[in-house]
Amino acid sequence: MMRHSKPINGRRAATAFSLTEMLLVMAVLGTLLTLVMPLFGHAMEISRSAKCKSNLHSLAALLHTEDGATLGLPGGSVHAVPTANRWLDFVMDRRVPKLVLCPSATVKKVRLADLRNVWIRQDGGGASVTPGVYYSNLEALLSGTPVPDTQVGALYKGNQYCANNWWEWVEVLNGGPPEANEAFVTIATCAAFKITLKEATIVLTPLGHAPHWHSGSQHWIIKGIPDEATWQSDVLVRLTGQGYPEVNPPVTVYGSDCHYGMSNIVPVRDYLPSQLWLTEYCDEVVSLTTSYRDEPFDDDLENGEVMARHFGFANCVRVDGSVFRMTKGQLEAEFNKLDTEDNVFQK
Repeated sequence: MMRHSKPINGRRAATAFSLTEMLLVMAVLGTLLTLVMPLFGHAMEISRSAKCKSNLHSLAALLHTEDGATLGLPGGSVHAVPTANRWLDFVMDRRVPKLVLCPSATVKKVRLADLRNVWIRQDGGGASVTPGVYYSNLEALLSGTPVPDTQVGALYKGNQYCANNWWEWVEVLNGGPPEANEAFVTIATCAAFKITLKEATIVLTPLGHAPHWHSGSQHWIIKGIPDEATWQSDVLVRLTGQGYPEVNPPVTVYGSDCHYGMSNIVPVRDYLPSQLWLTEYCDEVVSLTTSYRDEPFDDDLENGEVMARHFGFANCVRVDGSVFRMTKGQLEAEFNKLDTEDNVFQK
């Protein structure tokens, strides 16, 4: 005989949710998630902003550790501040790459952008077919943009740019063709070098010059601003050239995402502790007093831009190491007053 369980309080116990009940529960859960997720995201951004400020504190402490030129810090401390185009190298040399990454940053640089501040300098002497001084930007060259020096050529990912279409002699010097992450660069047949793009670094390897040829010019690779008054302080390597047949060892250029920029106001003004030092930025170099290079408030990331990532605020650090935050509009207003004594950087 089949037995049946007895009803509880006169009714059979429910064994499952009905479809209507399940949909109702899902709707309630969805509503709760809709209410909670913004709060969770807000809390996460507070944490990321705190980490960003911690990065700036740590960078300030690191940059204060080297003795050198008088910075005018409180207490008469003496420190050197790297120039705007060298400070990232300074940090990377000390093997702390994570400090230059803002946890809220979403802009990622194209890999070739790491070469935008690296240049070939050719000084064409009397024996050169192109007398005069030329600067050729490596990012432009490998991107296929013509450079002023028509003798400079590049081979990258099978594409040949500018002057040269004969690469056998470079392959002989290199011991084989370039790999997928490598590029050959030549200045006529006077100098050849290889660019190796790695995850966080760029390696520049001088290869020499074509056999049985003599250079009629001199060549250098520099990192910085191609300025005739300052270029010698920015030399990374001297390439083979007139009266210089030797080949230098490879040179490493640090090239990773960097979400903070240094204002070049620091080295050219009076080193006041209240001056802006680092701010959240879309590139590794800030040249706020050089309008032809950076327009930090025009919403164009291609020419440099101050970023306001944390609820509309940008985190900044002054020369004395104090961290503060401002909206992008407030920062722009202060930058427009830099020639006066009435701004947050000249207190």
